[in-house]
Amino acid sequence: MDGQNLQQTFTLSNYSEVLSNGPQVALLIRTCLTAVVVVAIVILICYPIAYYLVFRMRSATRVATTLTLVALPFLVGPLIRAIAWKGILGLQGVVNGLLETVGIIDDPIQWLLYSRFSVVLALVYNTYPFMLFALVLTLETVDKRLVAAARDLGSGAMTAFREVVLPLSIPGLLVGSLLTFVPAVSASIEPELLGGPESRFSANAITDKFLVAVDWPLGAALTVCFTTLAVITCLLLSVVLVLILRGRTMFRGRTS
Repeated sequence: MDGQNLQQTFTLSNYSEVLSNGPQVALLIRTCLTAVVVVAIVILICYPIAYYLVFRMRSATRVATTLTLVALPFLVGPLIRAIAWKGILGLQGVVNGLLETVGIIDDPIQWLLYSRFSVVLALVYNTYPFMLFALVLTLETVDKRLVAAARDLGSGAMTAFREVVLPLSIPGLLVGSLLTFVPAVSASIEPELLGGPESRFSANAITDKFLVAVDWPLGAALTVCFTTLAVITCLLLSVVLVLILRGRTMFRGRTS
């Protein structure tokens, strides 16, 4: 690219510039790793909730009402939700105000906002419904007679869950992980509004290349590198998740 003029020639120089830029490569890796952390946290939060909704909450009306209440806040756009988090986590926000009122802290906690913590927290909140709905739909397909049969054969509640429910819920975990990972890794509003200089995501850098620097070739190269790394990370995440879950159940089966 010469000034504002695009050179209509094939070149790999833009990819070389992206890959030779240490901070840029670190940003790509940090974005994908943060998205993986978000997926892990969402799984830990949503699986117990989904299990309770399907196997403990007997009323279908209550389940539907709960899921409706989960979905209602997302009728508001992501920009409004991000701004709301600033009011919750800010120095004069709800969390700091409550902690000061109770007497737990004397001064506001600085790292609650404009940090990686606030970005991860907002992304967890914005993506957990995808995992929850995927797990609920998958667990609804589990034949509860299989769980009852395992209990009749002498299995405890944890053993029945580990050997019956958990393996059958792997498809839901994979779908939920994909639906959580994609919006988390491509997020731009949350890092821009809630994160500090060290909490920016690749989407913010790509936006700057296109709209601020007006360097479209470099922005396109950065987009391709980011998409490739995100796809590879997503595939690795799926493979690792399947290996961990199936390996755990196979190991338990051999030792029982």
